[in-house]
Amino acid sequence: MKVNVACAQIEPVRFDVAANVKKMAEFIEKAMAQNPKTDLIIFPELIISGYE
Repeated sequence: MKVNVACAQIEPVRFDVAANVKKMAEFIEKAMAQNPKTDLIIFPELIISGYE
């Protein structure tokens, strides 16, 4: 079984959930445009809260 994975390296905006979710959504759109067969997208552990 083949699994297509994309890994996101995104610098979060500290403690700005809305901005971080927007960045994630933009990355998802770009990843799917580059490879519509993407099965899994991996984000940094604390991307949503922006906590470092």
